[in-house]
Amino acid sequence: MISAAFWHAACWGCWRWGASSEGELSSIAIPIEDLGRPALLTIWPMFDVTAKCVEPREMASLRGALDAAFDALRDGTGSPWIITENGLILTPGCLTALMPFAEEFRGPGT
Repeated sequence: MISAAFWHAACWGCWRWGASSEGELSSIAIPIEDLGRPALLTIWPMFDVTAKCVEPREMASLRGALDAAFDALRDGTGSPWIITENGLILTPGCLTALMPFAEEFRGPGT
C-alpha cells in the first residue's frame, strides 16, 4: 500500500489541464485521496482504425480505473486513458510506466 501523501507519476504523458511547461508535464503528483475518488476511463480498441469515438466509463474510484487500465494493457486489448476528478490525464504511456507499481495502487482487501 502506498504510504506517502502523494504518488508521483514521473513519466511523460501524464498531463494536467493548465500545465504550462515541460517540467509540469514530467512529474505529476497524484494525491493518495484521489485513489478513492471517481475517475473516467476510456479504452480505445487496439489496432482498430474504424473506431471513430469511444465513450468514457465512469469508474467509482481511480483504483478501479487503474485496475481496468492495467488489465487492458496486460491483455493487449486496448489503449487506456484515465481522467481523474481533479483533471489529471493519465495517457497510455504514463499508465504503462506505472504498471510495475500496480500492486501499490490496490486498496485493502483487493
